[in-house]
Amino acid sequence: MSAHNTTALFPIGLWRDGVHKISLSLPAAGCPELLEAGAVGTVEIQGKTDSTGSRLWLDLMMQVTVQANCARSLEDFELSFEAPVRLIVLRGLHITSVEWDYEGEEEFTVSVPETHVELDVGELLRQCLELERPLHPIKPGVPLPSGVEPEDVPLPETKDEEEKEDPIDPRWAALKKLRKP
Repeated sequence: MSAHNTTALFPIGLWRDGVHKISLSLPAAGCPELLEAGAVGTVEIQGKTDSTGSRLWLDLMMQVTVQANCARSLEDFELSFEAPVRLIVLRGLHITSVEWDYEGEEEFTVSVPETHVELDVGELLRQCLELERPLHPIKPGVPLPSGVEPEDVPLPETKDEEEKEDPIDPRWAALKKLRKP
C-alpha cells in the first residue's frame, strides 16, 4: 500500500485482547487514495475490533460521500453511501514487512511485524469504497423522461454463471419461433 503520507492510519498497537468499539473520523482531503476515489468531506468509520494474541480482526462500516455523475441527467452531485471494511491483521516476529492479501473473500488480510503500531489503510478504504459505489447513480429529484413511468423502467437482470444460456445458432432461432407456447 502507499507510504505514510495520509491521515488514514489505524493505531493497531493500541488494541489488546478483547472486543473494542471503534469510531474514527478521517478528512477525505488528507488521504490521497480517498481523493482519487472522489471522496469529499469527512469519512466516518464505526465498528469493532476483536483482538486475540497475534490476530486482530476489524469489522467496520465506512460512511462516505463521493462526487458522482448522474446516469440519467449527467449532472454532478454528492452521493452518500456505506461501505463495509473487513480486515484481518496478523502480527508476527518473523514478518519483516507489511504484506497485503485479498483473494475475493469478504475481508482483506495484512501481515505486519510484531512491532508495528500504525497501519496505513488509505488504499484499503479506497478499494472498499469502489467495491460499494453504485454503477449508475441517479441524482435525487431527477425526473424520468416524459412518458416513462417508474414501473416501465426495467431492473437489470442478473444471472448466475450456471443459469446463463449458451448462444443459440441463428439457424435454430428461426425454428424456435415456429414452436407454439
